[in-house]
Amino acid sequence: MEKLVTTETGAPSPAAGIVPASLALVIPTLHEAANIRSVLERIGTSLAPLGVPYELIVVDDDSQDGTENIVRGISAKDGRVRL
Repeated sequence: MEKLVTTETGAPSPAAGIVPASLALVIPTLHEAANIRSVLERIGTSLAPLGVPYELIVVDDDSQDGTENIVRGISAKDGRVRL
């Protein structure tokens, strides 16, 4: 198991390659399989020029259309996206 390097305050150390998010967006979803990939890409494209570390937290309300699986797939490739 990899040890997390932290600063005196307990925050992850930038030297460890982990930068804490300065901005967190919570995105509520219900049956958004057709839209969620585009929404997350558009948000990422909008935030990228700001240079601010961010995380996108998707809250799925038990969608039955595969929204959760899509977000899990995106999250596996992009650690800034959480479900």
